[in-house]
Amino acid sequence: MYINKKDSYEELYDIIMANRYKNILVAADSNTYAAAGIGARVAAFLRGKNVNFREFIFNNRVPALVPDETAVGRLIIAADGGVDFIIGIGSGVINDLCRYCAYRIGAKYAIIATAASMDGYLSGISPLIINGAKVTYPAMTPSAVLTEPALLASAPRVMTAAGFGDIIGKVTSSLDWKISSLLFGEKYIAEAAEKTAEAVKICRKNIDSISSGGEAGVCAVMDALALSGEAMADAGNSRPASGAEHHLAHFWEMTFLRGGKDSVLHGILVAAAALAVIRIYKTLVNEAPDFGAAVKKAGYFSPEDFKNEMREQYREAAERVISEEFESKRLFPDNTAGRIKIYEQKWPEIIDLINKNIPAEDELENELKSAGRLASPVEIGISREAFRNGVVYAMHQRQRFTVLQILRDLGLIGEYADSIAAYYYK
Repeated sequence: MYINKKDSYEELYDIIMANRYKNILVAADSNTYAAAGIGARVAAFLRGKNVNFREFIFNNRVPALVPDETAVGRLIIAADGGVDFIIGIGSGVINDLCRYCAYRIGAKYAIIATAASMDGYLSGISPLIINGAKVTYPAMTPSAVLTEPALLASAPRVMTAAGFGDIIGKVTSSLDWKISSLLFGEKYIAEAAEKTAEAVKICRKNIDSISSGGEAGVCAVMDALALSGEAMADAGNSRPASGAEHHLAHFWEMTFLRGGKDSVLHGILVAAAALAVIRIYKTLVNEAPDFGAAVKKAGYFSPEDFKNEMREQYREAAERVISEEFESKRLFPDNTAGRIKIYEQKWPEIIDLINKNIPAEDELENELKSAGRLASPVEIGISREAFRNGVVYAMHQRQRFTVLQILRDLGLIGEYADSIAAYYYK
């Protein structure tokens, strides 16, 4: 259920009564609770209906709230005592924490969205920061996503820009999915793909109203984000909405956190990453790969060298990354050679898909800037080293095929990382 109208939180009472929830936790952070007075309004409404609830508010003014082990633990402790329904008030971080907590304790969950900043409201997964790296966990899909135009419009404009950026990232994630289906028969769910494509269309055709910062524009972004969330629910995972651009964004976020810096909003990182991936795809269409040389190079894979690289790049999370790669064996020479043979057979079809699905980079870049304060990797504080390392190593975060896999298999990933970095860091 997705409802965007004034006082939509009043729908909570019917949900509570219909399901006979008895022990309710309202969770927010100090910023989201105060947004347009929504926390106080929800509390007053529930008290007026004689609903039994308690509140847990993260004080996130300093430092910024991060969905890590500490925050998860604090929320699970707050939900101790038989909580059967969690009401989250917030956006990305609060949503991820609450739905994961609900999943862990066996409670149901609803979210009052305070910003049109990301597409995860309706999904059934939570990306959390564990041992300094982004790890995705199963979570509780919300019973309802409730918001109101004035509440969304009260959010800082950069949050709506982040939501727009998250949607634009679907341009590249959709293409990664299509190519994987072409090459390896990965299940491609047309209905989910169509919803993702429609979400992108909604944002792009409403760019003028989004740029103005009014209710109409922010509601268009929120509708697109909800549609993207539905696509993930249809697919049963994040495949329709997350590809190479999300791997890059998560890698860069990890470097921010490791350096003791507050991370840039997820959607801002995704937008910058999507433009970089578009540049990768645009370059790839003019590539004439030496498939034989690539197969030969794949035979030089050194497990020990790989382990050392992962420990340098992923640190505390390295053993998980190494374990998953060695369990899947996707980097082993025979498996890499097998994929290269498929690339060789399907190369014209790969290029045709790229040409049909990648928009003009400058066109998207102008739209992103119009949406508000979206910028290049340099302007949002990503170092050249972090940018390059992201292109080379981000694919190892999870076992999902993207264009970065093609580059690695063909022995081109270092060359592309250097050339794309040189474009941005002049």
